[in-house]
Parts: sequence; structure tokens; C-alpha cells
Amino acid sequence: MEARIEPLVGALPALLWRWDAETDILSGAFKGNRTGTGLTGTVELTDEVGSIAVVDVHNGVICGVDIVVWPEVGTVAELPVPDKLTDGRVLLSAKSAKGGVTSLEVNAPLAITTNRLRRSSDGQAASLNGAAKTC
Repeated sequence: MEARIEPLVGALPALLWRWDAETDILSGAFKGNRTGTGLTGTVELTDEVGSIAVVDVHNGVICGVDIVVWPEVGTVAELPVPDKLTDGRVLLSAKSAKGGVTSLEVNAPLAITTNRLRRSSDGQAASLNGAAKTC
């Protein structure tokens, strides 16, 4: 599967996050930003230890993500922001949409790095705060 970053024309779309405390699923979705050509459906990313992330795609544009089974979370003292930030959107190749494909599964290593991990009183991860920009 081929993915590329396309420069964004216009304003950066709003990103809405939702945490489901009952299932520990974190969902994020862009509002707008859905014009393009290509795959419309889902891409499921899985790794060897059972982590699962589901990426929602509309017309080849990534428009949402669900972290269903969390990968290992690494903590570092400082998580630097890249020197150069560019507003853009991720496009998946139109090749993925051939033959009416609406769902793909990709095996790939998954990891999360944060600069601070806050824990609730029962020791479970309560929230992640990282110095990262999603666009």
C-alpha cells in the first residue's frame, strides 16, 4: 500500500477525539477533508503482539483512526516537535481501491511514544499527552 502526504489547501480540518472508557478505544476523526479519489473503507493495522489500529479512509483520504488494542507505550523525557511542520493530508494510493476493495489488513509494527504518561489510581493509563501534531 502506498501512502503520501499532499499539501493541504485551505484551513486545517478540525480533529475530534473520543475516549470510550468502557472499551479503552480512542477514536479520532477529521471533520471535512474528504475529497479525493481512491479507497473508501477501512485499513486495519495489526502487529505480532495483537495491537490493532483501524484507519478510516474516504476517497483515498485518511479521515479517522481507532486505537482498538493498544500497543506498548514508550515514555521519553522529551518528545521533540519536528523543526519543519507542514499542513497536509495523508492519501492512500488509488491502486488499493481496485476491484471494489473496501477493507484491507496490513501487518506492521505498531508503537506509541509519549513524553508523559498519567495513570489513574488503579494504575491504568488514564491519558496520553505528547508533543505531536497531527495533520
